[in-house]
Amino acid sequence: MFSDSISIIALLALCACSSIPPEGAYGGECSDQIDNDGDDLVDCDDSDCAGNSECDLSGDTDTDTDTDTDTDTDTDTDTDADADADTDADADADTAMDTGIGAGIEITKINYEYDETTWHFSTDLSGTAAIVTLELHQESASFTWNESHDMQLTGKEPDTVWQSWGLDLPVVGNPMEQVDSINTFIQANAQSEAGLSMAFLAWDADWSLADCAVLDISGGGYFADYGCHEP
Repeated sequence: MFSDSISIIALLALCACSSIPPEGAYGGECSDQIDNDGDDLVDCDDSDCAGNSECDLSGDTDTDTDTDTDTDTDTDTDTDADADADTDADADADTAMDTGIGAGIEITKINYEYDETTWHFSTDLSGTAAIVTLELHQESASFTWNESHDMQLTGKEPDTVWQSWGLDLPVVGNPMEQVDSINTFIQANAQSEAGLSMAFLAWDADWSLADCAVLDISGGGYFADYGCHEP
């Protein structure tokens, strides 16, 4: 009786074991990451899933291969064929315009005088100057003073053999009121005259210095570097 009971229990256990369906018996079991039949093999690692579409890796029939044989190489050999040498062939020696010191313009006379309120300056020259400027320098025991003025054309011959230039400068008592070519701060008296030096500069049409003459009353040699002469 006891042995029969054991046989029945064993038979029931066998039936219970054989009743577990294999892995993949139901859809999705070969990809659910679960050991569904208890054989310690999961999904596609279980031979029960062999042939299951979830494990069939051979189903990819995509034979798409890149057949792009584009061998496009840039054969652009565009070179700048511009052979423009463009060299300045201007061989203008321009010797006729050479109006440096002593070349066609010469200061022949300079003059100055003063009265109680005004300084008067004048100069004569041969040739044609574009402008004549007057540089004034005064030295005293307490200060030095410099001014630069444009003179005015006061006379000339029709054929431009000679010109006369002049300038009258009223005296102002305040240095802040001094304006070049209009007035002067150099006082009109003998003491100021004794410390005075003046340079007359003649400029040609190219604004090059054509000639200059200096009168150094003070004897200080202030305009010595100008290379001017004393007419």
